[in-house]
Amino acid sequence: MEQTQVEKPLIVKKARITRGDKNKPFETELCKMFFKHRADKCPQIFHSYSPAYYEVLHEKRYEIKSFLEIGVGTNKIMNRMCSGDYEPGASLKSWADFFTNAKIFGLDIDETVLFETDRIKCFYTDQSNATSLEETISNIRSSEKNENLKFDVILDDGSHILKHMKLTYNTLSKYVRDGGYYIIEDIKKKDIPLFEKLVSDDFEVVKIHEGEFYWDSFIVYRKKENES
Repeated sequence: MEQTQVEKPLIVKKARITRGDKNKPFETELCKMFFKHRADKCPQIFHSYSPAYYEVLHEKRYEIKSFLEIGVGTNKIMNRMCSGDYEPGASLKSWADFFTNAKIFGLDIDETVLFETDRIKCFYTDQSNATSLEETISNIRSSEKNENLKFDVILDDGSHILKHMKLTYNTLSKYVRDGGYYIIEDIKKKDIPLFEKLVSDDFEVVKIHEGEFYWDSFIVYRKKENES
């Protein structure tokens, strides 16, 4: 089922979130999956993202075949938000549960958190270096024996350093399939206008999620369909 296109960005202001409120009712199935794996993307643990992600992605749930996320997650950083019971790859495992027909790829600079399952495969990359990012895409393509592989979704949950986020979009957005999505999360509120302007000619902004606290926001770009 084709998702309805949005002419103007949908802005969700001041999404209600009680950080770490495990008793908060689950709004979507995706919320439950993030909570199960102790990923910080649901309001029951930290961020307010999961209901908004479900809104954008659920109609494409069974069509998505390849999903790439920058940022696998480390215990040192994530345990502070996940009550001390975090395991690396929590978000990747949640996406694998949600997108049941997809291969899930995770990228991280910390090689100690990389892992592999039947549908999840992690690769090293340095998000601050365009050459490293390009080499990582080549490594994924070689591993999948598909030199033309592109992704239905690329999600940047990496360093959260502004210049890295811009560089990564400028480097990797060309690897998104037509009709696919590029998402940048953990954006500071003051930087949202910068990311609205970052969009390239072949993408459109279809959603801006503005959460309650200063780095609880994300933006979704959709790659335009090739009309030729």
